[in-house]
Amino acid sequence: MTDTPTACTVKAAVALELGETVTDQSRPGVFVTDVTFPHGQAVKIQEISFKNYYTAFLTVRMQVRDPAQEGSCKWVTCLRNYRLMPNPHTEQGSQDYYSIYRQQMLVEPDDVTLVRLILRQPSSSWLNFTLEEIKLYLCPGE
Repeated sequence: MTDTPTACTVKAAVALELGETVTDQSRPGVFVTDVTFPHGQAVKIQEISFKNYYTAFLTVRMQVRDPAQEGSCKWVTCLRNYRLMPNPHTEQGSQDYYSIYRQQMLVEPDDVTLVRLILRQPSSSWLNFTLEEIKLYLCPGE
């Protein structure tokens, strides 16, 4: 593995809200953060590292080039409901550093054009939650 993270743009988290936002005063329990690569390049991901900030569960979806259809992409789920906090209502794990390696993913993260991080926090104890210091590392030779 290389010690240098790849160049990428981590976009600001967007709240995913369900229901009537005008009448629903509850805080969002889901945020979505997209990570893009320069010039729309496709990459092979070796590792995703980050510092947690009160996110209880993480799902990682990736947009990958579809080899069956030239120029098209498809969405795949690489990690589903990965537990970052043992209990969403307590602080354990809330500010830990994590690394997720390609071996832990449900599909090989190859030919990736976009990474979507879906953050969930079901507890109303935490008003804000996110991931910080997000870094992506590529496979050797990329």
